[in-house]
Amino acid sequence: MVGLDGPARAAIVLLIVDEDAAAAMLAGLSPGDLSAIAAAMPRIASIDPHTISNVIDEFVATGAAQAGAGVAGPQQFDRALALAVGPARGSGIRARAAPEPPRRRVGTLDWMDPPTLAAALASEHPQVIAATLATAGPELGGSAIRYLPPHLVADVIQRVATLRPLRPQVLDDIEVMLTRRLAAVVQERSVEIGGHSAAAKLLSGLGRAGAGSVVRDIRNRDIELAEAIDAQLLTFDDLTGLAPKALAALLADVDNETLVVALKGLDPDGRAQMLSGLSSRAAATILDDIDARPPARVADIQQAQRRIVQAARRLGDSGAIDLGGDE
Repeated sequence: MVGLDGPARAAIVLLIVDEDAAAAMLAGLSPGDLSAIAAAMPRIASIDPHTISNVIDEFVATGAAQAGAGVAGPQQFDRALALAVGPARGSGIRARAAPEPPRRRVGTLDWMDPPTLAAALASEHPQVIAATLATAGPELGGSAIRYLPPHLVADVIQRVATLRPLRPQVLDDIEVMLTRRLAAVVQERSVEIGGHSAAAKLLSGLGRAGAGSVVRDIRNRDIELAEAIDAQLLTFDDLTGLAPKALAALLADVDNETLVVALKGLDPDGRAQMLSGLSSRAAATILDDIDARPPARVADIQQAQRRIVQAARRLGDSGAIDLGGDE
């Protein structure tokens, strides 16, 4: 019978017959069979009369005439089960077979990433933090705890470990708290829309000559600011995009020691691009020198890269190489 397994068909029969007969049938079943039938009860709550008739025909040849009668429902099964195995055992079987109730969710958590959740909880009591992270689940809660102040973590974890089931009112309170704190966190966050890099990107639209003119004008008013913007107009990474001929001219103007240290800060692909203007033998010699050197300090790498960028600017301003950006 499509859609109905043995426990479901047995449950229908037990609901059709009277309680005494059902109790007699249940008394001869194993605990596993009783649990399977109990689990099938929710699935047959809305069985149509035709299906009931077919089930009765299968189990009791003379029961087809009774198939049109309504099914009394789970309450009748509970009474029959109690008569068969006793109230305590019957309740246990029904409890084990009952479908697990849907887990209550706190909807605001769906709108929060780990850093935002941690920021929202940072000023709350550790017990509130523990309850919220436990409610959030292992993925969101486990990630958010990494962003909490370190002095809170041990206390929060201890409270999570000893947390009892939360009452609906507690979940409601968490929902209200998170909604309030989410609004506060969003208002407190600033959006980065400026800075040296942003200024340099705007200037890049003027071309190299135009950008240089603006930077010189700024330098007359604020030398440090002009230098910071100028540093963003041309970076060491930008040099890897130069044509091989321009790179060859640039590297010819740089001493080998500076080049080797600067290239320490690039990955193999970046190094290959920077050396693309050299002959294979010359590039291989420099790469061997890089591999033979011990790790360089970050400060030394950055200083060497700044020297090469300065050389590139000088050669670009003199017209010796084309840095691009004049379109």
